[in-house]
Amino acid sequence: MLKKGSLFQFSPDGSRVAVATPDGRLTIWDSSGEVYQQYSPSAHLSAEITTMAWCPAAKLKNSKKKKDIPEKADGSADIIALGTAAGTVVLYSVNHGDALTTFEAALSTVRINSVVWSNSCKSVIVGAQDGMVSIFSVMSLELLVRFSTGKEPVYSVSVTADDKHIISGSRKIKIWEVRNQSLVQTFIGHATEVRCLRCLDFNEEFYILSAAEEDRNLSVWKIDLNANAKKSATAHVTLSVNENVNDVGSVHVTEEEVITCVSTEQGNVSLFRFPIEKGKSKPYKPSNLVQIICESEGKLGTSIPIQASIVKSSDPLSLSLAYGSENKLVVEDLKLSELRSNHLLSRAMPTISIGAEERKDFTKVVKPQVPGSVKYLVAGHPLPAPAESPRKGVKRSKESTEVNTQSLEERIALLNSKTDLDTNVPKTDSLAQLLVQGLRSKDQSIILSVVDREDPQLINNTVKSLPVDYIVPLLSTLHRSIQTKGSGHYSYVLWTQSVISHHAGYLISSPGVQRDILLPLRDVVSARAANYLSVLKLKGKIEMIKTLMDKNKEGVDVATDKPPLLVYQDDSDDESESGNFHLPPQADYDSDCLDEYLSNAESSDEEEEEEMEVPGEIQENGTVYINGHDSESEMEED
Repeated sequence: MLKKGSLFQFSPDGSRVAVATPDGRLTIWDSSGEVYQQYSPSAHLSAEITTMAWCPAAKLKNSKKKKDIPEKADGSADIIALGTAAGTVVLYSVNHGDALTTFEAALSTVRINSVVWSNSCKSVIVGAQDGMVSIFSVMSLELLVRFSTGKEPVYSVSVTADDKHIISGSRKIKIWEVRNQSLVQTFIGHATEVRCLRCLDFNEEFYILSAAEEDRNLSVWKIDLNANAKKSATAHVTLSVNENVNDVGSVHVTEEEVITCVSTEQGNVSLFRFPIEKGKSKPYKPSNLVQIICESEGKLGTSIPIQASIVKSSDPLSLSLAYGSENKLVVEDLKLSELRSNHLLSRAMPTISIGAEERKDFTKVVKPQVPGSVKYLVAGHPLPAPAESPRKGVKRSKESTEVNTQSLEERIALLNSKTDLDTNVPKTDSLAQLLVQGLRSKDQSIILSVVDREDPQLINNTVKSLPVDYIVPLLSTLHRSIQTKGSGHYSYVLWTQSVISHHAGYLISSPGVQRDILLPLRDVVSARAANYLSVLKLKGKIEMIKTLMDKNKEGVDVATDKPPLLVYQDDSDDESESGNFHLPPQADYDSDCLDEYLSNAESSDEEEEEEMEVPGEIQENGTVYINGHDSESEMEED
């Protein structure tokens, strides 16, 4: 179902219309246009109805074993499956007027987009926003199987007539086998999300009718169970609606052709009659177009929207229309044989009017018997008694004349004083009432105007005074805001910290909060803080290098004009005597002289050490040689 807002759907036999409003109310209208039943759960504000499906009427003649299908006396549908935005599926019984059971199909933050009944009325197939498809057993009230269809959300689901295959719609249409949850076939052809799917059986072959969001065509696909699952197939037939498709009311199959009615966003109904066995590249045009115009004072005015339609399998075939609004709905039947190509109906606008006669029937006025001696007082607020005139001989006190005797100048000065205006400005330290209003109506603008504040005192006071029923919705909203990409509001962290610290006991005792909110929130925080230590170390190193570079650029400033702090003088003669051996200043010679001087000094030292260490050598003739020289000859030369 593609419609956003209120949901309208006929029962399989066309005797009733179910209307689900965004505030969670479910209203059942009968064929006479009267309210048959209304259901409003206690927590309807936190569980918006997003999709619904009537249980199909039992058809014993189509089943091989009659015991496999629940037997119904009148053959009419009784149970409605309601999918909510809180991840639950509610089974509502029209006969009992209350909810029978509730299935948890997904997390509390995951939206249920589509529900459909199996043809055996024994199970419910659910498609969720997280891309999962779940099958629940109505008999045993348990989950049978759950499998993933991919990363994209599942916007619509359907099932074949033999209940052996499930069709899921996202941007692609996929056929799945129920037994092993394997992919059988894929259809590609829609550019947007496929939000409406219908499956029909024609001569033991299965076909699918699909419509996407903002799509002006209805595509018909032929299921081939022997085809390659990875290879995509093209559309078998195309139906040209020329208006944005809202919902496919019903599909009626005859021996020769298929009849289907399509509701559009403009409030019209297009009726198609076409053969389906042979494919056709050229699209089929509608055989009938039904419109309803409001007639006022003999002139045609605005159009009345048709909210739902269905083709009844009566004799002769008829088209049932439900037009109006969720407050007042009118149901009307039209014979298909009497419809023109452009069938225009003139009807009065459905409105709720309570006249004087109707009020008289429901209200009984009892007039009391009042005697004539009764005095009637004037209606209104009591007035103060008039001041008594002073008695003669009594003087008035001076205090009564001195009250409020301020001059005009003093009054103007009092009005213009800034001290009184500053001290008397109304202030608030809690926004609990405004936050409750936003959570109750799910108005994101109100909620964001409150949680964008970063005052710790205001946050703590608001969280302390917040009712317990709104703790989990507030924490869920904060979780979604923190998990969103690009969320850089520091106030969300402050609000989350305050909620967990002040209501830790309630959150621990609440079922499902730890699984649905706290654990995913911890994973988000851990994932975002995984690289915090490494980034912090890198920041410290960069700051240290930057500081050293700045110091090197500035240099060390030495003040040469200041006198030295300490001067030492020594008058010893040793310094003067040894001063001759000091080297000259570096400015008196260049680097080459210094190197030559150092090399000569090192070589002379090495020669002295060799003379001290090398002993004399004694030859055979008694002559002594010292370092290779004759000692006697050297002595004679000296």
